[in-house]
Amino acid sequence: MRILPLALILAAVLPLSAQAITIKTIPPKTQAACKNQAAEQIDLLFVLDTTGSMGGLIQGAKTKIWRIVNDVMQNQRCGADVRVGLIGYRDKDDEYVTRKVNLNQDLDEVYAELMAFKAAGGGDEPEHVRLALHEGVNQMNWRANSKKVLFLVGDAPPKDSYIETPSVHHTAQKAKQKGIIINTLLAGDSKSTAKVWQSVAQYGGGEYFTIPQDGGSVAVTTPYDDQLSTLSGQLDQVYLPYGDRQVRRAAVAKSASKLSSIAAAPKEAQAERSINKSINKQAYSQDDLVQSIENGKVKLDSIDSKQLPDNMQAMSASERQRYVDAQIQKRQQLKQEIAQVSKQREDYLQNNRQQDSKQGDSFDTAVSRALSKQLQ
Repeated sequence: MRILPLALILAAVLPLSAQAITIKTIPPKTQAACKNQAAEQIDLLFVLDTTGSMGGLIQGAKTKIWRIVNDVMQNQRCGADVRVGLIGYRDKDDEYVTRKVNLNQDLDEVYAELMAFKAAGGGDEPEHVRLALHEGVNQMNWRANSKKVLFLVGDAPPKDSYIETPSVHHTAQKAKQKGIIINTLLAGDSKSTAKVWQSVAQYGGGEYFTIPQDGGSVAVTTPYDDQLSTLSGQLDQVYLPYGDRQVRRAAVAKSASKLSSIAAAPKEAQAERSINKSINKQAYSQDDLVQSIENGKVKLDSIDSKQLPDNMQAMSASERQRYVDAQIQKRQQLKQEIAQVSKQREDYLQNNRQQDSKQGDSFDTAVSRALSKQLQ
């Protein structure tokens, strides 16, 4: 494996070009229609080589992964219930062989883990692709009724001497039997990897793509990113963890840790995150009282007062209801503001789009083309 400097990964998801990346804001009528539909379950797993030569892809993921999910929720599958998972892999002599992040609706939690991913290790070309793919297919928390799509992304072939783990072809066949589609994305131009990646995609019922070594992602900033980041920060404050005292304390600490990772994210990622918070019915963790009431998961009057946030426990029943109603209204107002600003942002991106001079796929167009076909 060649060791290269850290730089870019994952990207948006529209079938345009590496620089022509757009997500259309859903008009109000479409949003209403989405609310009346049963949310389709979609599980997306990215299995990523995290050795030194993959630094560009990993850095790009930290910019683009929100946009990928937003596109699925807005443009490809109306109001979908999307979970994302990650597996980073290296080799036996590295810091770790695999590092797993379970499929999760709480994208802040997934993103915090992604921010901790660093490109390091490698040396010889082959990596432990066998174990990473095996764990991705057999050890992740796939939902029984979801549409399941796995993206294997790397630039080096599997080390075939690791015969204690099934071959990638065997695992790909098992994946297809389980209803998991495997797409392969080759970063760079390794001929030995290309041969394996092509056959894995064929066995896994998916697509094979070649992309630039750095993923080909293009960071896009707009004059609206700061405003969207500010609005999402205000939205984050409308958060009422409920449960026993220990659960509430742990939730507050976990939220603070996740928001610390968000604060370090690129501006584009922060802007896309705010859009996700405005369209995603599962945008916050399951211990958020406001989200649980909005989604009909619980009723306020059925919750023991000791399970409520500290500031609500001394309130009367009517005071609690007025307080929660005010928080719901505040969240809805902020979501509307985000929708308006995101529309301006999208118009700006449309008007300032540059023609892509590159040939072939980037991570953006590869993921887009795969999902547009496989989520139908």
